[in-house]
Amino acid sequence: MEFDLVLTNGEIFTDGEFKKLNIGISDGKIKEISEKELSGKKVVDCEDKKILPGLIDVHVHFRDLEQIKEESFESGSKAALHGGITSVIDMPNNKPLTDSIERMRNKFEIAKIKMQTNYAFNFLATDSNIDECRKIKELKGVPAIKVFMAKSTGGVFLKNLKPVFELSAKEDILLVLHAEDNETIEKAKEKALENAFNDPIIHSRIHSSEAEEKAVQKALKLQKEFDNRIHFAHVSSREALALILKAKKKTNKISFEVSINHLFLSEKMVGKLGNLGKVNPSLKTDVDLSKLWEAIKTNKVDLIASDHAPHLLEEKENDYFSAPSGIPAIEVMVPLLLNAVHKRFLSLEQLCVLMSENPARIFKLKRKGFIKKGFDADLTIIDFEREFTVTNELFTKVKWTPYAGLKLKGFVEKVVVNGILKYDAPSVLIVKINGKVIESG
Repeated sequence: MEFDLVLTNGEIFTDGEFKKLNIGISDGKIKEISEKELSGKKVVDCEDKKILPGLIDVHVHFRDLEQIKEESFESGSKAALHGGITSVIDMPNNKPLTDSIERMRNKFEIAKIKMQTNYAFNFLATDSNIDECRKIKELKGVPAIKVFMAKSTGGVFLKNLKPVFELSAKEDILLVLHAEDNETIEKAKEKALENAFNDPIIHSRIHSSEAEEKAVQKALKLQKEFDNRIHFAHVSSREALALILKAKKKTNKISFEVSINHLFLSEKMVGKLGNLGKVNPSLKTDVDLSKLWEAIKTNKVDLIASDHAPHLLEEKENDYFSAPSGIPAIEVMVPLLLNAVHKRFLSLEQLCVLMSENPARIFKLKRKGFIKKGFDADLTIIDFEREFTVTNELFTKVKWTPYAGLKLKGFVEKVVVNGILKYDAPSVLIVKINGKVIESG
């Protein structure tokens, strides 16, 4: 049998370990995994390379629509490929907000002709759209409802949480929570304004650990009441982490992610970074970082995401209160983690679980997350030993990263999406077949 694409001589991650095997791909699916030589129309030699299940980023902000100057579905998905990501879940705090079925359908129509990766979209819960939230199961590719418990980019937050928690339980819909307490944040902001304190260093006191802890407590109380599935986005503080880990011992309906920025950047760097380090939740202390890494190493963290949130440099150069929050990170996330593997902060096997298997499991993404026969042929091929220096020569439109200048070991070399070689360093290969909507459920 001749396959459409064959990957030979690589070490693939399957059944919990790396094995030297060949992969035969046809019709966008993994058709064969074998020690035997396979025949293909196109053969890619992966000697001395690691082949990971297609990496999944469940938390991106690809902007587009009225924010196309900052990022588009095309530029964002190219950036994802550059970073080794085959599938993304985009957040709904766009302009306009994705808070109605009509707007969601429009978003899918635009993405269909632009996205180079596979994609799904979260729906936004507001205090006035619970009826729209009830309809999301009518749509393909909407795995969760996003709940902002405090204002972030887009300015929206949900005051009345109970209706959406009740709906989540009744319809078995996952809630993705931005867990910060709005009242705590607003009080701290008012105090800073009264004192005319306008420096990025204040951000960690406004978007404080206390604000995150209060919101997590509130969400866990509601989850216990309704017994629904919830997922905490970008957990950043040791207090929030402790609360979530304690609650997870009593139920399998709670999960959480850690963003790459909260693993590699700390509040002590804000003096140097300025508004480039302004992100919600805020960067925390080295103690918080160490607690997050300890949880990763002991298999207590469910997944890692980029929270890719691009803003133009000219926006970031405004004064603190005018500058937007967010950091573009999707292109550096995997190399940062590969470098961390070399430093023994985690293993390569753990990385595959955190960025492939668990995202597919938690968000119920069909045929994703594993290198198995019958699964979608989404694969990330890395040169684990190659060293390089991070630069601002990126695919994201904003063309900056706080990680520029870092020398890392571990390089994304090739990316296969739906059986098609879409990235072959240093080029994104544009083909007629774009990424596909990810089925969930």
